[in-house]
Amino acid sequence: MIGDRSPSPRDRRMLWRDLRLLVLDIETVWDPGGFSGDAREEIDRAIAEVGRTGQPVRLAPQPRRVRWQQHATAEAAGMASQSHGTEPDRAVEVSLRAGRPPLPTPVDSALRGDSRVASIALVECRRGQPGTSWGSLVNPGVPVDAETVKFHKLTDERLRDQPRFEQLADEITALLTPREHERLVLVGHNLGSDLGVLR
Repeated sequence: MIGDRSPSPRDRRMLWRDLRLLVLDIETVWDPGGFSGDAREEIDRAIAEVGRTGQPVRLAPQPRRVRWQQHATAEAAGMASQSHGTEPDRAVEVSLRAGRPPLPTPVDSALRGDSRVASIALVECRRGQPGTSWGSLVNPGVPVDAETVKFHKLTDERLRDQPRFEQLADEITALLTPREHERLVLVGHNLGSDLGVLR
């Protein structure tokens, strides 16, 4: 409704005019050596504490790769996170995300920064119509776990000669970036997890 009347055909066209929907789908494999030990336990404890008390928790300083995984874990749990400080003392702070309740903890391992992209697909929708689609298999750089082989039919052999994620990152970032005078809405079946993996 617009005001006290139903939208006219022109009003409906205007709603879609500068809107680009981007449907995201990612398949992942588990990285058994990606994120473990004290840094992993610390982010789990921080998420639980923030969920319980509502107060932000700052973690111990970590290298960049570990911080990225901590950010992904916080995102997957429905929390906000920011990095503070300068290298080598830069650390993640976890806090509640405004207007969004935290997910129950502990967070499933598939959401915790242990995952590597094995397949990614993006489909644009403009003015309510499917448009450009883009997708690629990705070499995850780790052996493919049995669950991924079973459910997604992605094997080491199939992914071995595919590009690494870092080779596709600029192209993916460009697709995920709103263009001038554009509203971009990202949608997906498991978006919290997918965004955590991308980060």
